Amino acid sequence: MRALRRTFWVLISLAILGGFGYLGYSAWYSYNRWQGTPTNALVCVDGVPVASAAGIENTVRQFVWSWGPLPQLPSEYPQIPIAKINFRSLPSRPSRDTVMIRFTPESNYNQQRDYVRSIGGNIERSLSRIDALVVNFGSSRAPETFAPSPIVLDVESDWYTGVSAGNDEFFGLQWGLANVGAEAIWATLPADAPRIRIAVIDSGVCLLHPDLAGRIIGGWDFVENDNDPEDQMGHGCGVAGVIAANIDNSVGVAGVAPIAEIMALRVLDKKGIGTQSNIAAAIMYAADRDVDIINMSLAGPNASATIQDAVNYALGKGVTLIASAGNAGVEGAWYPAAFDNVIAVGAIDPTGERSSFSNFGVNVDIYAPGRDIYTTGLSDSYITMTGTSFAAPIVSGLTALDFAINGVPQEDTYGTVVQPPVVTETCTS
Repeated sequence: MRALRRTFWVLISLAILGGFGYLGYSAWYSYNRWQGTPTNALVCVDGVPVASAAGIENTVRQFVWSWGPLPQLPSEYPQIPIAKINFRSLPSRPSRDTVMIRFTPESNYNQQRDYVRSIGGNIERSLSRIDALVVNFGSSRAPETFAPSPIVLDVESDWYTGVSAGNDEFFGLQWGLANVGAEAIWATLPADAPRIRIAVIDSGVCLLHPDLAGRIIGGWDFVENDNDPEDQMGHGCGVAGVIAANIDNSVGVAGVAPIAEIMALRVLDKKGIGTQSNIAAAIMYAADRDVDIINMSLAGPNASATIQDAVNYALGKGVTLIASAGNAGVEGAWYPAAFDNVIAVGAIDPTGERSSFSNFGVNVDIYAPGRDIYTTGLSDSYITMTGTSFAAPIVSGLTALDFAINGVPQEDTYGTVVQPPVVTETCTS
């Protein structure tokens, strides 16, 4: 009898502790979804429906209690694995052995090479289109100061950039497609709609995923310098699925843009971290191969004049650049989204409110669904992912649909691509 009473009180104690634990968890859950009053977030930007930046920014913040949902598999998809991508902090210091040197346009390669030799460096990569070199110092650290030269504009540290993904493990279905009215837009696509080429600068792509069959048009791995940009992390695989997963094939998920083709450019390693120099090289690689859109679901707090030059080079080729604003939950988009004429995308929740993790502010151009986005994963799987990383490809997909219906802006009129988006209160297309 005494053992029975002891078991009874142990169970009661565990139940009480569990209750307090769930209460604390719900408090944490509510705090992380402390957004503001619901808004009529859906408007049109250049003819496609997205969330109004002004509407999101002007919400009145108020705390609303929500009981934390327990992780569970939706009955319709019993085999969905829990998202395995965890947010990783970026290194607080730049690369110790690599710098980027920007030279004057009047200098030639021989002069640039001689300067690199004079400072004890080795040329790791030439960014010749913007007169820059990536210089490595081998096992030695890069010097703190560099000899002045009339052909050198500046020397930049090679900072790290990372994925804009969160580790939210609560499952959602494809609420984002309904939010942006994707199905209605598909119905307006002409039978002869052109293919729109989108470069995904990320951790690579799942090249053999069945839901991406026929959608990949090659690419390059800037991490390992080969032509096999296979994703070793899963982030880029998810981004590609949001844009271009096959529709009406009775399996998996549907991408926003059934007319999109993906060029896979791997710049992030299996931990989701990459260098600014690789990103600059990938931007120019894509621009030289006639892509229409570049999607960059990556972000870091450090600006780079070299990447700005690469962005300007792509803009000059008529490319539209779209990037995630970042997941620090702070005011101001991170880079490359913060660069001039790059469309910076923040994230909203299914409620239409700004996601707590999303960066915000005047240089966040638009918002799109970014929490609990159901998409393609490694090993032919499907996973739920969260972050501004997954809001950006929704905007890239919508932009591709707009181009397919209304035409891709030509190189001689590329300025129309990078002007502030035209926002209307209701969608007419």
